[in-house]
Amino acid sequence: MPETDKQRLASSLLRQPVGDWILTRHRAGHSYKHIAKWLAEATDGQVRVTRQAIGLWRQAAEKERT
Repeated sequence: MPETDKQRLASSLLRQPVGDWILTRHRAGHSYKHIAKWLAEATDGQVRVTRQAIGLWRQAAEKERT
C-alpha cells in the first residue's frame, strides 16, 4: 500500500518511519486508541488520525517487513 501524505508527514516529524513507530508501541501492548493519541502529541497535533487508521498503518508496516 502506498504511503499517504499524512504518513509521510508523520515519518518526517517523528524522524523515523511511522509504521516502525506504531509497531514498537503496539508490540509493547498499547491500544490503537492510545497510539493515535500519542502520535498526535508526538507531532504537536499536526498528525491526528483515528485508531482505525493506526490499525491499517500497522498492518501495512507488518506486510512491508515480510
